[in-house]
Amino acid sequence: MTRCSASCATSGIDFGLTIAAQLDGETTARTIRLAVEYDPDPPFAGGHPTREAPEIGDALKTRLAGIAEARWSIAEKAAARLR
Repeated sequence: MTRCSASCATSGIDFGLTIAAQLDGETTARTIRLAVEYDPDPPFAGGHPTREAPEIGDALKTRLAGIAEARWSIAEKAAARLR
């Protein structure tokens, strides 16, 4: 079994954010980072609602719209199977 330190985990997040930025732009990468509240020493400034640009927060809200409803629907279907 391979052990992974915090450095390993954060470097993976940094890499993922860098790839997201290259594939879909910095706004997308920063929106993802805000969603997971990743804020050690990230590749972009911000990462917390009090330090992030308003347009990044708005982008996150747009991306998350409807997800809560979809999760409830899935949970209800799973619960129905258990009955």
